[in-house]
Amino acid sequence: LEFRRVLFRSPGQVVADVKIDLRPFESVFADIKDLKHETPAKFKYILLFTCANTNWVAVYPLKKKSDDSVEAVKRFIIATKMHKLDYACTIYTDGDGQFKDCDTTAFHAECAMYGVAHENIPPHCPELNPAERAIRQVMDIARPILYDSSLSWDYVVEAIKFAAYIINRKSVCRAYGRLKDPKPVEKEKRSP
Repeated sequence: LEFRRVLFRSPGQVVADVKIDLRPFESVFADIKDLKHETPAKFKYILLFTCANTNWVAVYPLKKKSDDSVEAVKRFIIATKMHKLDYACTIYTDGDGQFKDCDTTAFHAECAMYGVAHENIPPHCPELNPAERAIRQVMDIARPILYDSSLSWDYVVEAIKFAAYIINRKSVCRAYGRLKDPKPVEKEKRSP
């Protein structure tokens, strides 16, 4: 996606014409959420990926951290076509936090097989890992979905997937990525 922003000093006088390049999936952050209770389908964890540039969220339910997370990263890379982009992409995980039980060498090897870099960041640090904030946002949307529809915790995975869908349907959330709202169309006055 490409946006152009023109800055004006006074009406008609252009100061700068800035080309803003929005590169989806250039920096992707991942984190694992423990669901506390196992669902009937035996899911115990949620692996969440979020793009730092576009705030796109992808959610994958996991039964075990170790094997399923490697399969989930493969599905994520293929679904987003990160391996086909013409710029370098990196997935950041907190290797010492929730991913400590995961086989990080297999995770790293799966990323490397598709040409995607994998980096570790400090654990439990929402300031550095947008995925931790995205998990909180997804769960804040999923809980009322379950409550308002009178569903049990057994449907938490479906509620989380629906919450991710709602977040992704919003427009790009970065200030430089927003488009200005069009001027409202004035309604024609009808004669009586």
